Amino acid sequence: MGQRHQIWLIAKVVPRDSTDNKAYYRSLGGFHNQWCYGRLPSRAVRRFVDLAKQKDNAEIIQIELDEMQNKYNRNANGNRMPSYPCPYTQFLLGLACCVDLDDFIPTYVSGHSYDGCLLPATTRGSFDHGPDDGISVIDVSDPMDPAYCHVLSNGPLPAEGYIRSYYAYPADDSEKGDSELEKDIAALIASLDDVKLVTTEMLAEAWPRDYARAGGGAKTDEVADPSDQPTLAEDNIVPQLADLVVGPAVKQSIAQGNFDELEKLVWIPEKATLIKAALREFDPFPNAAIPLLLRVCEVESQTSKSELDLTGLPLSSDQILDFVSQHSDIQRLKLSNMPHVTIDTLRKLLTSVPPISHLNLLGTSIANESILELLAEEPKLFYSMEALIHPALLTYAKKALYKAAFTFPGISGASMIGGCSALPFFTPQRIVQAFSDFLRGILRNEMSMPGGGLRFGAMGSSMLALACLASYRTQGQKWSERRVPILPLFCDGFFSGEGWALIVSDSVYSFCRLLDGEAEGGGKDVLDLDGFLSAMGAEGRPAPLPASVSELKGFIAEAKLQAMDVETVEEALQTLQMNVQVYPATYQRRI
Repeated sequence: MGQRHQIWLIAKVVPRDSTDNKAYYRSLGGFHNQWCYGRLPSRAVRRFVDLAKQKDNAEIIQIELDEMQNKYNRNANGNRMPSYPCPYTQFLLGLACCVDLDDFIPTYVSGHSYDGCLLPATTRGSFDHGPDDGISVIDVSDPMDPAYCHVLSNGPLPAEGYIRSYYAYPADDSEKGDSELEKDIAALIASLDDVKLVTTEMLAEAWPRDYARAGGGAKTDEVADPSDQPTLAEDNIVPQLADLVVGPAVKQSIAQGNFDELEKLVWIPEKATLIKAALREFDPFPNAAIPLLLRVCEVESQTSKSELDLTGLPLSSDQILDFVSQHSDIQRLKLSNMPHVTIDTLRKLLTSVPPISHLNLLGTSIANESILELLAEEPKLFYSMEALIHPALLTYAKKALYKAAFTFPGISGASMIGGCSALPFFTPQRIVQAFSDFLRGILRNEMSMPGGGLRFGAMGSSMLALACLASYRTQGQKWSERRVPILPLFCDGFFSGEGWALIVSDSVYSFCRLLDGEAEGGGKDVLDLDGFLSAMGAEGRPAPLPASVSELKGFIAEAKLQAMDVETVEEALQTLQMNVQVYPATYQRRI
């Protein structure tokens, strides 16, 4: 039952057994939507493109793609690709398929659970999972410049071609101009005009069985890709040759301890970038180069005042600590691809420097186990942390390996809740924003059922709660512009006393904590919003923005939500715990 549509991700990947380092298109997996047709697939594509092009999200996607290169054989034998090789990118796709909370009514929410809709990258054919209404394909080889197409039979279609298979062209110009539907269709088609199209040849390379014949019999090894042979305009040759002297100049200046000549260049932003690139070549990093690096970072701060980006610099642990301590006003710190960052560096950073709200640790030597251990043993170090970007928190698994700090399952009475998603750390601001987004998604959705409780349809959906928990956006920032810094996983730790939970059931809600580690009969903190925020202050967490709190209170009033009493909380927890016990065996796909 349904009008099933599937959206697939593809990208160019160099096989492990390559002799010429040539990249080939292959599937990265996909996402299934039970009701997706007409205009909905094109909207989902647009939402994914917007998410992928957000700088922080794109950086994580690129790291996943880089990790795949020269790692898996192209054929079915040997070292095969895992079912979900790019879990973060696939997670973004799932969010784009299911949730849209931007400022229009109604909001869009679809899908019961994330796990049950994943499509493995190892699927041989793009139509093997039986779509009723075709598929969509998105090329993420360049996250900042994706390509897409829709497919109904055996060839790629742009948005207009797919949509017009459901909605005929208007009979005359007057009908085209007067119809609200036509205006919406025209706007949707135009929204994808700036996105490149996936070609038949690209599809044939990813799924030879499905598209090789449609491609006119062309060999998939010969797919043209302009990125394989970059061209250089003649008028760019001289500036690039001039830039070649920057590296030697940096080396000479450090050796002499004299940066007078470089001072003339460092205030030119593009030259500062070249100087920083040259500094990445020094390992060990000389103390004599620290003043030059300070100058470069000062230039960068003109456009990113609260961010310090040390990506790829081979600073020692002590140099990192000393350098960061000289920037007391930073909130975002990037330490990706730094060879000497350790878990001890991280512990000292979080202990000795002013609170950092965003920390990027991609490509470091810090093991997943070390991050999870630090989160579990010293949670107070992360009380001000909005985003901790590390592979340990961007990996898909049936069940979280981290301890739950905050759990939010969505509507507790929904029979197909999709498990309890949880965060390993949180700030009150993050929770206030997530709860606001959740209520807005329900209150502005045409399928909400005020008379029968706050839920979508008869079954409920966990995708809205998951999307709200995973997303970070500043006050007033559009939903489509949000960052997604974590992949929240299914976790049942709350029922044994781990962290807080937000329980919403019909017309009541509560922030709850189990004091004795028992859901039934044990001691509990059962608090309304004001009580929860007071408790957060007592724990030493930073206060949320007053404007965000005011917005949330407005949504709570509009939804007519009342604070739960202890008896109601216990009933809701019993339902949740039953779903948690049933969910893994019933709704999760095998990895």
